[in-house]
Amino acid sequence: MKKPDFADDPQSKEPLIEPSLPTLPTDAIPVVAEIGRYRIEGRCSGNWHWWLCLVESSAALGLGLTVLLLFLFLRNPPVTSFDIYCHGNLLDRVQRAHLFNDSKHFVDMPSKYKPVEILSAWDRVTAGGAKDLTPAEIRAFVTAYFVEPGSEVVTSLPTDWSEHPALFDRLADPALQAFGQELNGRWKRLLRRFDLTEYPTSSAVPLRHPFVVPVASHLLSARFPAGGRFREPPLFTQIVWLYYNATGDLDLVRQALPYLDREYAWWMSKRIIPSADARFAGLNRFSSDPIDHATYGPRPESYAEDLVTAAGSAARYQHLQAGAESGWDFSSRWFVPATGTLLDIATADLVPVDLNAILYRNERTLAALHGLAGSPQATVQQYQDAAAKRAAQIKALLWHPDSGRWHDYNWAADRPMVGSLFPSSFAPLWCGLGVDQQYTRQQWDAAVPQSFRESAGGVPTSLPDVQSGQQWDWPNVWAPLQTVMLEAARSVGDDDFALTLAQRWVDTTYCGWNCTGAVFEKYSANEVGSAGRGGEYEVVRDGFGWTNGLVLRAMADYPDQKENLERRLGSDASWTTPAVNEEVLAKTVQRCRERNILLPTFAQLRDPTLIPQGVVDELRSVGLWDLNSRNLFRITWKNEPVARGGGFGEVNALEIPSAITGIKSKIFILLGKFFPTGAHKVGACFGPLVDRLTRGAYDPDKHKALWPSTGNYCRGGAFNSCLMGCKPIAVLPAGMSKERFEWLKSLGAEIHATPGCESNVKEVFDKTKELARTRPDEVVVLNQFEDFSNPLFHYSVTGPAMEEVFHKRTPAGSRLSGIFLTQGSAGTLAAGEYLKEHYPAVKVGAGEAMQCPTLFENGFGAHRIEGIGDKHVPWIHNLRNTDVVAALDDEQCMSIIRLFNTPAGHACLLSHGVSQEVIDKLALLGISGVANMLGCIKMAKLFEFNEHDVLFTVATDSMEMYQSRLQELEAEHGPYTPAQAEIDYQMYLVHINTEYTKECTHADRRRMHNLKYFTWIEQQGKTLEELNAQWYQDDYWTQRWHRAEEYDTRIRAFNARTGLDAHYPAPAKKQ
Repeated sequence: MKKPDFADDPQSKEPLIEPSLPTLPTDAIPVVAEIGRYRIEGRCSGNWHWWLCLVESSAALGLGLTVLLLFLFLRNPPVTSFDIYCHGNLLDRVQRAHLFNDSKHFVDMPSKYKPVEILSAWDRVTAGGAKDLTPAEIRAFVTAYFVEPGSEVVTSLPTDWSEHPALFDRLADPALQAFGQELNGRWKRLLRRFDLTEYPTSSAVPLRHPFVVPVASHLLSARFPAGGRFREPPLFTQIVWLYYNATGDLDLVRQALPYLDREYAWWMSKRIIPSADARFAGLNRFSSDPIDHATYGPRPESYAEDLVTAAGSAARYQHLQAGAESGWDFSSRWFVPATGTLLDIATADLVPVDLNAILYRNERTLAALHGLAGSPQATVQQYQDAAAKRAAQIKALLWHPDSGRWHDYNWAADRPMVGSLFPSSFAPLWCGLGVDQQYTRQQWDAAVPQSFRESAGGVPTSLPDVQSGQQWDWPNVWAPLQTVMLEAARSVGDDDFALTLAQRWVDTTYCGWNCTGAVFEKYSANEVGSAGRGGEYEVVRDGFGWTNGLVLRAMADYPDQKENLERRLGSDASWTTPAVNEEVLAKTVQRCRERNILLPTFAQLRDPTLIPQGVVDELRSVGLWDLNSRNLFRITWKNEPVARGGGFGEVNALEIPSAITGIKSKIFILLGKFFPTGAHKVGACFGPLVDRLTRGAYDPDKHKALWPSTGNYCRGGAFNSCLMGCKPIAVLPAGMSKERFEWLKSLGAEIHATPGCESNVKEVFDKTKELARTRPDEVVVLNQFEDFSNPLFHYSVTGPAMEEVFHKRTPAGSRLSGIFLTQGSAGTLAAGEYLKEHYPAVKVGAGEAMQCPTLFENGFGAHRIEGIGDKHVPWIHNLRNTDVVAALDDEQCMSIIRLFNTPAGHACLLSHGVSQEVIDKLALLGISGVANMLGCIKMAKLFEFNEHDVLFTVATDSMEMYQSRLQELEAEHGPYTPAQAEIDYQMYLVHINTEYTKECTHADRRRMHNLKYFTWIEQQGKTLEELNAQWYQDDYWTQRWHRAEEYDTRIRAFNARTGLDAHYPAPAKKQ
């Protein structure tokens, strides 16, 4: 591999030094053990939470040989790697340049060259560190010498994985069996191995054998960028104990014991309390080691962030590193005072309850293991004495009999940390100290707070009054802390609460998976199935070791959970929801009852004959745009086309005659004009909001619904919000038509105008993320570009409406041949999914502006076709089913709206045989509707469709929203003349060609699909695993399209709970 030119210094005489194998420092604790075909090797450190839950799952499923590998590896790279990734001028310059979204990105990048070559080149480029480089120059160097994170890791197939563990046969409910099988299948996707043939240096330990990663979209969190210093709580001894109890492998115990002893000795020498006070002698703390054994500094993987937080304070650097070592990074638990912020972190000043409880358990376990292995009795007695001493110290210093809890102790300030409460206060019970202290059930009942007992999503990490924003605080729920509380409950005989905790964990993980397909690392205590928030990285979505492990353990321990699952999924006779916050839900039900808000079902929106007659009668006095909740039932293509008092009838669709299109094929355009707000986007907004309302994920007292949009979606969202008693926030580009802004203001919406025009979607996303980050307790984001509740309306309602028009308005022998829609949010393209499912030969076309040809040629730019977005590919767009892509010239669209909406244009059309009846309806097509029509014409010409072929599209809105655009065009070009009308008619209609139109190959579809990576993986926190699932998983899309009945079940149950459905009986069923 040739090095970059600027690193090729012919004057350099430095020898190329081959890097040596990693050398263990004296304080490392190596572990080596042969288990079957695997060699387990590593330092006894790492995230104890993963170890605990994963080993529990392995014991239940027989996955130990694979799963256990993750937790036994060292973080000990060569010295020269340390000089690149953990300290030094290169690391400092790169991280200060802010080249990436977070600091971890660089330290996860493998190198193309040996460390000495990289550092030598860096010295030459920077003149030994004396020369400043621009961020662009630093980026060029990084690009030349490093590759993207994960390049050195490849997938590996496990050899000991069981497709159907016996556990699943014991589960009472088929749905739980399916969920368990899904989690079990994820182990296959999580096995990795290193391939360093091309990358000589990496921040990860170059293991020779396969290992399991916690998440498929992120590399090991046990990567060396944690500095090799963050050893985290010492759970290796407990892993060996669990493994021995599962296998009876005493040989492994004998091999492991020297390393267990060294781990224990390390903690007893490196992490003791540095105080002469005898009360603290032999107790331990979390701390850190200075970089280069001299000074404390920022964590490499959080370098830029720590520079800001620590502000040069060596003590604060130490406390930040200690917080990371604890595994609770970060929490108000480490703040002094607890009401402070991250600037008040003081981790190393505290005596942690859980760490010392774990070491007590280790001391007892080591005594037992040495006894089993036949070690000298003196060794056994040494550990027994240490355990007894520690138990006495914990009772004397950390135990508070009045509260029945254990609390951390601030040894530096000599006072207990009793002002806050965390699940760690019950860790001594999990570790067996309750027996020693004769802990009673009465003490337990009084000690466990109500919020721990009642939070539907599981035991939260702190009490609800803690609003720190840190990920190890309220409202987040973590698997390891559920394990601690579950075992604590069992230890005092509270089996009911233990069962409840197990069921809640299965509930929340199942519901999250059922709704999103995701399995999160952390969950929300008050929103069952929802991901937790906060932290130094995006929420992990694709399966986490401790999440999977605790679910499988709960299934193994409590296999008969059918009754509970039925309550979750429900039936028409019970409240049903896949994810519910009961407290908020009750509040929402009460709000809707008070405001007489009855929710329609998707079935009723598809077929209004199912709407109760009482609702139909009330609508006779309601205008189409009135802020009346009964207008929710008008979110349908079948409204009577009148401004007030209309009922329901046939699908509102306009057939565009050949005199306009110049082709023989029929084109039908469904008309959004006759929806409330004059645009069909109220349909796209219905699903996301009703989903949150019916599962208690939207609190009407405090939440505001944020609608990111390039126009009509935020209009529809604001309208629906008002109908459902919710407060709207609209985020849209400042360059959109003034009619949109004026209408939003009239509704009292909070408006944020972002820089740019229609194609500046990223700016909309940026503002959305900012609002969600700065107002997390107020803002609920309903992002049309990623929320599958958006296309649900079009799959369930729009597609069937097109099918109905095809059957009722076309002659015998016709073919439903095509559907063309500009991409926009890709929600409407779900109608194409419906048609393709029912008419496999149908062609699905996606359009965009020629001035911003993202799909067509990875391009970018600004355009004037309002409502179709661009510059990215929406997450909800199924590119596998996209047959045609067309780039439409916005100049053509602007010319046609003048042709369709001016006297000169009308006269021109009349002269070419277009009827006055059709001309009078052309104003029903807004700018994007015209673009859709042009796309249909191009598609028909591309495939040489004839008079038997029928194409469909939609007019999202009408010219009612664009009168100002017509005025602007006249101001810019002058009055629209008959001559110009004739030119536009001939050029842009009759003789429009198939330029910038192409039928997609497999490679085209794959290329367009891959464009999602840059928006959704890099910027919006989606996972690579799900991106690949969209492409490779056969049922990924169908699972998401076929959910209308699930929503309808929830909606019917919600209406029953408000009591309003009793006043509006459903019409008699059709015969």
